[in-house]
Amino acid sequence: MNEIEIINYIRSAFKYSKLDDDVAYLPDKTALKVDMLVGSTDAPPGITFFQIGKKAIASAISDFGVKGVRPTYGLLSYAFSKNLSDKNIKDIINGTKYAAKKYGFKLVGGDVNESSDLIVDCFLLGTYKNQVTRGGAKEGDIIYATGEFGLTKAGLDHILLHQHIDARIKRLALKQVYNVEPPYKFAVEAIESGYINSSMDSSDGLAYTLNEMAFQSNKSFIIDKLPLSETIYKMLVYSKRNVYNDVMFGGEEYQMVLTVGQNNATFIEKLAKKNLTVIHKIGHVVNGEPSVFFREGQKLNIIPKVGWINLGFHTV
Repeated sequence: MNEIEIINYIRSAFKYSKLDDDVAYLPDKTALKVDMLVGSTDAPPGITFFQIGKKAIASAISDFGVKGVRPTYGLLSYAFSKNLSDKNIKDIINGTKYAAKKYGFKLVGGDVNESSDLIVDCFLLGTYKNQVTRGGAKEGDIIYATGEFGLTKAGLDHILLHQHIDARIKRLALKQVYNVEPPYKFAVEAIESGYINSSMDSSDGLAYTLNEMAFQSNKSFIIDKLPLSETIYKMLVYSKRNVYNDVMFGGEEYQMVLTVGQNNATFIEKLAKKNLTVIHKIGHVVNGEPSVFFREGQKLNIIPKVGWINLGFHTV
């Protein structure tokens, strides 16, 4: 069973629980989130141990951000293998300490154990003002995505499959792979504005994310533009990359995909600018069977629900 099949089985086993999102909203304006980093699947070759610690927190914070949750307290569980040096262990812990301070939560407990693989498990408690799910997109909504897509897949293919990428884009791609920086401040402020109808973290890949939001919203998503700048597009083309595949079927971007009514779109764009967050208008929502289409001229091509699926470093 892969990750998605296991999640679907858990949902069926616990069918009396609502398990449709990455964050659990509780009735008293608090929310819970847990996220696990595993060395063999989440720490690509070349990443530092300090960056691993940061990523363990940032991946959980990314989900909190797109749900408008501000973290207050956290629990961290670490499992270390015997082949890690004292310095390696301290670097991981210091990476989590750095990220906890950056995102403003207090560590109140956790656990330490031994494992054949590195594991950092992050449990967060936070507060929220508004609830926004994956399934709230409305007809006429504009679809936005933050960040520059395509870089992460190009970087991971270079690291894992030894595929060539041009030096001009290599630095940007590796930075995006190794230094996970979700648009947390913008995401929280956007949700707190009350103008966002649906949102989701993109770490499982853009195609998967868009399909999940369309399905839960019971709407069709029409994508007119890929979320990347002209400069990044040209760099990927120069490296002979399949830009569409890199953008749609990658993963590990930890960006925000959101829908907003047309009347509030200008506010969201200004908010992104204020927070120095890159944002791209990529499409719109229409009534119809839950599906996602990419427009090429007059033709609409379906975007399949394909993404970054564990178990293993691969896309399916």
